[in-house]
Amino acid sequence: MIAFYLTPDENVGDSKRTIQIGAHRKAEVDNTDAVPLVYGSNAETVDSATDTNSYSVASGTEQYYTIDVSKLQRDTQGRYLVLIGTTGGDNFNNTLALTNLKIAGYTMTSAESEIQKAADAGEGDLFRQVRAYSALRKPKADEPAVNENLNVISAELKSAKVSPGKTATLSVTASEEAETLEVLDADGNLVEFTKVAKKSKKGNIVFTAAWKVTGSRGDKLEYTVRVKDADGAVSANQETVSITIK
Repeated sequence: MIAFYLTPDENVGDSKRTIQIGAHRKAEVDNTDAVPLVYGSNAETVDSATDTNSYSVASGTEQYYTIDVSKLQRDTQGRYLVLIGTTGGDNFNNTLALTNLKIAGYTMTSAESEIQKAADAGEGDLFRQVRAYSALRKPKADEPAVNENLNVISAELKSAKVSPGKTATLSVTASEEAETLEVLDADGNLVEFTKVAKKSKKGNIVFTAAWKVTGSRGDKLEYTVRVKDADGAVSANQETVSITIK
């Protein structure tokens, strides 16, 4: 389990305050199930999490999940206590990896003492912890800012099955502020396009990109799709596409 406090910035409107956490299933192997990502303000609440404050994390590629602060408790100092963990993972391969935080309109502070309190109360088992594989961190200064008005509307492959050495073609529609397209592989590396084109269409931007696919027959490759604006800020959301090598 991880724990931290969020203090709302009173100069930022409620609708502009957001928090998302990046997560993925640590192992991408056969016969592994989706891993629950659950959150709340105490272990008991999280253990009985409803669909409104839990997610099923099935992908080995990082995705971002929204934390709804209305499901959290606020203390006398006006802070929200956030506990995040998993209630699943009997299979060793079903391990939840937490990666990065995207925060807008809040100040984040540590709540390590709450973790200790939960452990002392014997509540740690309710979370099954995160198998000590939490790599949670605040956004670094050199990480790109997020443009909350920039969105990936759709991302579609010309074909979801591609022969090794052949070209994959992707069409991406994004909001009008989109300047560049980025596709990342499962390791977070940027894909090098052999061709990329951009055009305006009905108030949106449409990218068409192509790249060479490598791998062995039967491999399933997952890619994360995002866009950036002219200032280098990334889109508020991202899409995932998958290619199976035939």
